[in-house]
Formats: sequence, structure tokens, C-alpha cells
Amino acid sequence: MQLKFSPGSVQHKPVLTELTAQKSLIENLVQDNKMLHEDIGDFKAVLEILITKYNEMKRDLEVEKLKNTRIDLLEQQLAKEKTRKQNLLQTHLRLKERYMGLLDVMREAAFDIKDEDKEDISLFEQLNRENHKLKEMLGLLKISDPKVQEIEKALRGEDVTDQVNIEEYKETLRSYRKKKNEQKRSKSFGIVGRKNYLLMSPQEKTESSNIWDSFFNKQEKETVKCFGKR
Repeated sequence: MQLKFSPGSVQHKPVLTELTAQKSLIENLVQDNKMLHEDIGDFKAVLEILITKYNEMKRDLEVEKLKNTRIDLLEQQLAKEKTRKQNLLQTHLRLKERYMGLLDVMREAAFDIKDEDKEDISLFEQLNRENHKLKEMLGLLKISDPKVQEIEKALRGEDVTDQVNIEEYKETLRSYRKKKNEQKRSKSFGIVGRKNYLLMSPQEKTESSNIWDSFFNKQEKETVKCFGKR
């Protein structure tokens, strides 16, 4: 059998081949696009992970930077405190040295008392004892001595139970005054009198010579006056 080919069939065959090739190319392109989309998704996911890691690292770096800054500040503060401590220690040592020096001076002053200071201390003690005795004489005798009690009653204008001997009382006052004058002329009383004189005011110096005479004369006059009225 002899085959016959028509011109139309020969012309359509290349078109079909070209269409098949284009269809295959389109399918390949679609597949490639699908794979590219998958790759883009993977790349996007990886990029997001990288961005997250980057942000975390950035925060960590900022935290470390803040920590380092804080450490620097703490180190500076520590250095300042050390300097302040050294200054305080030096000040403390200087004050301690001055304090110990003052203690030494006070000890020396306490144990190194001059003769004049000792004499003043002795004078003060002697005057204190004399003052105490005078207070006893002026206070306790008024309570214990019956004669003095009777005289005090007479001075107040009260009734006296027993007769008071004015002359005997005056003689007692004279004896006491004489005794005080003798003590004033003695050596020990002279020292006290001289020191006491230096401590007196001008008015006291004027009155010191006759203070005892004035006292006893006043007592005698008041007693005589009181009993003269009676």
C-alpha cells in the first residue's frame, strides 16, 4: 500500500510539537515557581529567626553595656569611698595624737603642782574647815546651850524662866574674842589671814581688821539693851 500525505497534515505536526514543548515549559515554570515560593517562605522564616536573634543579642549587649556602666560607676564610688576612708583615718590619727598630747599635759599638770598651788589648796581646805566650825558654833550652840537659848528668848521678848547672868555672858564673849585675836597673831593663822586678805575686796579689807570686835560688840549691846528693858 502506498501512503499518501496531505499538505495539511504536514503543516499541523510542527504546531503540535511546539504546543507540547510550550506546555511542558509552562509546567516546569509552575513547578519552579512553586519551589521558589517554598524557598522564599523558608528564607523568610530563617530571616525572622535571625532578626529575633539579632534583637536578643542587641538587648543583651545593651544590658551588658549598662552593667559595665554601672560597674564603672560602682568602681568610681568605691574609689571615692576609699579616699574618704583614708582621709578620715588620717584625721582620726591626728585627733588621737592631739588627744593623747592633751592627756599627757593634764597628767603632768595633775602631778606637777606648784608650791603656790599647794598653798592655795591648803588655804582653801583650812578656810573650809574654819567655815564649818563657825557654822557649828552659830547653829548648834544656839540649840544645845541653855544660856544662849535664854538670851535668844530675851532678845525675842519672850519670858525667861531662869535669871541670865549678863556679866558672865559678856565675859564668855570677851574670852572667845581674845582667843580669836591670839589665833590671828599666830603664824598659821597669819598665813591664812594674809592669803584671805589678798582675796578680799577693798571694802572687805577695810572691815576685816575689826570684824570680830564689831560682831561681839553688837552682841553685847543687844544683850545689855534687852535685859536693860526687862
